[in-house]
Amino acid sequence: MSGVQSGIWGGRGLNGIGFSRRIKDPEPHPNIPQDNDSKDEWFDQKLDHTNNSDGTTWKQRYFKRETFWKRGKSQNKTNMPLFVMIGGEGEASPAWLQGGYWLQPAMKYNALLFELEHRFYGKSHPTKFTDANVKKRIDYTNSAYKGKKADPNVCYVHGSIDPWKALGIGEDQGAIIIEGTSHCADMNTPSSGDLPSLKAGREKITKFLDKKLQ
Repeated sequence: MSGVQSGIWGGRGLNGIGFSRRIKDPEPHPNIPQDNDSKDEWFDQKLDHTNNSDGTTWKQRYFKRETFWKRGKSQNKTNMPLFVMIGGEGEASPAWLQGGYWLQPAMKYNALLFELEHRFYGKSHPTKFTDANVKKRIDYTNSAYKGKKADPNVCYVHGSIDPWKALGIGEDQGAIIIEGTSHCADMNTPSSGDLPSLKAGREKITKFLDKKLQ
């Protein structure tokens, strides 16, 4: 199953939209020109976001694509959005800047694209992967819950607590069940063999983007 909103979020503080990647690398988009300028880039990521007194940082990898944004800038357009793809549990790949559904709204709205690699995957390693370091992080996470069960502290997009509803960025939407996949196939490059439910999922995302960005 793939709930449409599980692959999309928005923040009011930034003119940005996020996409979640959980599937294999896509084929190049057949209707969008390729841009092979993407290369490994790095930024200083804070190691512990819950401890303001600890300024330790590490290098996290990302990719970017400026094609659509530069085109919009050359046309003196304003309010161009930022699209961020949140890397899944695997190595980040610049193939996602050449394929996938998200390129369609990116081209339409002259978006600046970023793909962020998930920590501890690919080349993004905050700490050395040792038993001692793993145990330290597990103990820290458990202590944060103070002995409570984790599940009541998790906000689910389609559950009774919607973290974005309070911010007023979207209205309640029912889930769409997409056959034959588990995570965010709605983000993959459209093809003629797509199931009706998958097309419906993409249409819902498109309407959401149109409402927010137009």
